[in-house]
Amino acid sequence: MDEKRKVLLWLGGGQIEQTNFNFEKYDEVIFIDALKHICWEIESFISQKGISGYVINGVISKGVTTSIFNETSDSDYSFLEGYEEERPNNVTVTNTFSVQTIGLADVIALVDLVSSTLSVVCSISGLSNMLCEHALSSIEKGAIDEFYLLQKDRQTSLMLEDGLFKLMRSNFYVRKAPLKNASFGDFSHYIFSNLEFDAAVRVEAERTLKSENESLKTKLSQKEKEFELLLASLENFKSSSTLQTETLIAQMKLIESAQVDNLCKISEVLTEKVSFLDNLFKQGVKEAKSTNDKLFADIEKCMNTILEKIVHLKSSQADTFSVVSKVRKDSEGIFEKVTAQNGLLNKTIEESKQSNGSVIKAIDKSVLDLLEKLELAQKSTKALVSSSHTNTIKQIEDYSSVRNFIDNGHKPLNFHGWPISPDIAVRIVTMLSTTQYSGILEFGSGTSTALIGRIIQRLIKDKVVENSIPFYSFDHNEMYFERTKTLLEAHSVSEFVTLNHCELVKEKFNDTDFLYYDCRRVINDFCKLSKDIKPKFLVLVDGPPGATNPHARYPAFPIILQEINHDEFDLDFLVDDYNRREEKEVVEKWKRDAENAGLSSENEVVISEKGFSVFSVGCKK
Repeated sequence: MDEKRKVLLWLGGGQIEQTNFNFEKYDEVIFIDALKHICWEIESFISQKGISGYVINGVISKGVTTSIFNETSDSDYSFLEGYEEERPNNVTVTNTFSVQTIGLADVIALVDLVSSTLSVVCSISGLSNMLCEHALSSIEKGAIDEFYLLQKDRQTSLMLEDGLFKLMRSNFYVRKAPLKNASFGDFSHYIFSNLEFDAAVRVEAERTLKSENESLKTKLSQKEKEFELLLASLENFKSSSTLQTETLIAQMKLIESAQVDNLCKISEVLTEKVSFLDNLFKQGVKEAKSTNDKLFADIEKCMNTILEKIVHLKSSQADTFSVVSKVRKDSEGIFEKVTAQNGLLNKTIEESKQSNGSVIKAIDKSVLDLLEKLELAQKSTKALVSSSHTNTIKQIEDYSSVRNFIDNGHKPLNFHGWPISPDIAVRIVTMLSTTQYSGILEFGSGTSTALIGRIIQRLIKDKVVENSIPFYSFDHNEMYFERTKTLLEAHSVSEFVTLNHCELVKEKFNDTDFLYYDCRRVINDFCKLSKDIKPKFLVLVDGPPGATNPHARYPAFPIILQEINHDEFDLDFLVDDYNRREEKEVVEKWKRDAENAGLSSENEVVISEKGFSVFSVGCKK
């Protein structure tokens, strides 16, 4: 196997000439320093010494960044902002300039650790800790042979922090005699110890085996105790079972003897009772025979009496028939009177029904008239309240706009008579000022277009965003397009809005024809403006008018899905007029489309003057 190249990385080369360092054992030396004149001195030095290597003029920091570098009257104390070190009072900053720094990861990456071994000299005391933490946490143990770290400067002792020393020690770096520097100070010298690493591995293995051995001993002891308890339980069970068996046999014998005695006694009692019952039965038979004889005699006597009465009744039958005839005749007269009374009663009931029907009809008519009057009164009251409410809001709006123009010079925005309401405008302001959107699309222009333009203008002025947020608005109505264009110019926000006049063209989705803005090419170009890995777009859906065709605003979502050109994205759709049934049905269609496309969706209904919905769509995690 080929021997690895030896590479030395020297960070901050201002003290190189005063250091008694052996460069001959390295195949390559890389120097990095922030100051150009120091780099020139290093180049001259390595040329004179015949050192194989090169010099990089650059500023090193923890990570790549843009910052200010301060050059001091004594170049040894020059520093990058955020990495200052204590310096003597007579050392001052002479020059400052902006630099793009080199990160520690890029510094280490200068060396191919697969084919090379690395030694590091760091004479920048502010980087020692960060360099070691980065190198030891991201590089395999033993990949770096040596560390030389600046220990002190001319004025004060800057001993290495205790945490850094522990970090070096935990990664098996052993402290050796320091490297002397004639004018600047000492460099602590650490080398990687394979011997200590192997010893640590052995100690860890012994500790693991010892721990496992102790664990096995503990488990064996527990098993022995469990076995002893099991034997004791078995003996107890055996002894207890024998005793219980003997007791059970004795109890069974006692029960058997008692049962035999009881059966003998029961047999004797039954024998006595059988004899008693036999005597009782014979006596009952005798008494029953005597009673039957008496009963037959009584029956015969009664029969004779009945026959005598029947003969008597035959003789009086004629008289009885005449009485019955008279009663029947009287009953027929009474029946005729009752029938006449029922006819009169039925007539009275029918007249009462007719009278009640007239009264009910009169009451129903009065109720209907009253309901019509109430409905008219309700409509009148509602119209009066609505008119008063609209006028009140308009007066407050106009007063606020006049005060805003007088105090700040801002021209008024009218939120009544155009599609957007003030409560929705407040929600748009909140969303744009609290969420970082990659771009904004608007279907149907108007007051909201000027409002969003002013919000973007304000966000740039307050430095919330560095550049203008791409904002594209579409309108098919030329009159409203021109009116919006004039409104944008009046508020000086035309530069923040790309206003598009688009004709309505035929679009077909799910076998249904729609008329929608001719906006596909513009949306495709708009999406290409976003350089984000996962863009987030805000989409206002306030057009075309509902009379264009059923579910007129539905195409907005499927068109954006087809033209977005991003694998991952987030969309927030703001749907105005959500109180209308059609707008609710459009959002339900969007939910099904999102689910079919494998996207997550959520709909937030916002209570407002005309109804408002925020329909959010994103890629599932």
